[in-house]
Amino acid sequence: MSPEQARGLKVDYRTDQFSLGLTLYEMLAGRRAFIAETAPQILAAILDTEPESIAKLNPRVPAPVRWTIERCLAKDARRRYDATSVLAAPVTVLTNVGLEHTRWLGETQREIAEEKLAAVRPGATLALGSRLAPEVLAVAERVARERGAPLRQASERDSAARLPAWGAFQQRNFALARLAAESMLLQTGEGPPDASACERAAREAAASVLVPGRLQVLDRDPPTVLDGAHNPAAVAALLESLPDVVGEQPLGLVFGVLDDKDAAGMLGPLSGRCARIWLTAPASERAVAPAALSRLARECGARRVTCEQDPARALLAAQRWARDEAGAVLACGSLYLVGELLEGLGAFDTLNGDKLPTGGALR
Repeated sequence: MSPEQARGLKVDYRTDQFSLGLTLYEMLAGRRAFIAETAPQILAAILDTEPESIAKLNPRVPAPVRWTIERCLAKDARRRYDATSVLAAPVTVLTNVGLEHTRWLGETQREIAEEKLAAVRPGATLALGSRLAPEVLAVAERVARERGAPLRQASERDSAARLPAWGAFQQRNFALARLAAESMLLQTGEGPPDASACERAAREAAASVLVPGRLQVLDRDPPTVLDGAHNPAAVAALLESLPDVVGEQPLGLVFGVLDDKDAAGMLGPLSGRCARIWLTAPASERAVAPAALSRLARECGARRVTCEQDPARALLAAQRWARDEAGAVLACGSLYLVGELLEGLGAFDTLNGDKLPTGGALR
């Protein structure tokens, strides 16, 4: 999360640069940029403190790389790069392309792919996710040819890695992350990395993959899942993996969304899976009112719909219903919604399945 996100301000492409800086910092420093015991303390660190110098933690990192990361992590978005394409990145990663932020990126997957792949530098490696649409893959192949960029595509999953995180999409993301890391090592000019060392590092990294708010099981009685899916593509990935977590149990949905998201594109498929829906509003001035969502949900085929402005009360109501119906609960639609629920319940650390509460934490 960037400082402007933490303050509830408008975000743009420079927020993505902050996320990139966090990822690069952790890869090269071997630790997170902001470390604290609680979520509020982490947010305070993001707003007010500077990460420890990478030069101190890993002196082997070249100075230009350090400067790039420091600029990406600037507290003031105006001090970051004007465009991501000015980053001299030796590896560019394209995970997938969905129809989101269309006002800035384009109205079709092809147009969005063109915009995103403008960041590929001549000679850089282009690493691709495993499930790109044909028109997106065609753009990637053309850009790679034009810029002399080696093209590599990840597999569906890393067969050697065992992730504690739920979801097939997590497996795909990890396989791509490994491909990107290996491509980065090759780009350093030090030659191919040792195979056994790579496998060991991949296993260790996989064992630590726990992502708050992505298919996070919050409770067992009833099964309660939080997921930050906030566009149709993410909802499709969520529904693909949800049976692995809750099986075919009757499902109650707690749903809240911001006004720049495709609510209908999410409610359509979700309504087909959910027996009951509670519509709520995350704490944002851009949140869609539950009453407005109610009309949309019914147009999407939902029959049993309840409006509850407060997300915590909506979740509690859904859990009571699920206990009576031997069902499960899913909350999704917005990262703001999921973050608010996790913070309000003090549940950011309930990622380890062995430590999950059973029926008490949310009452």
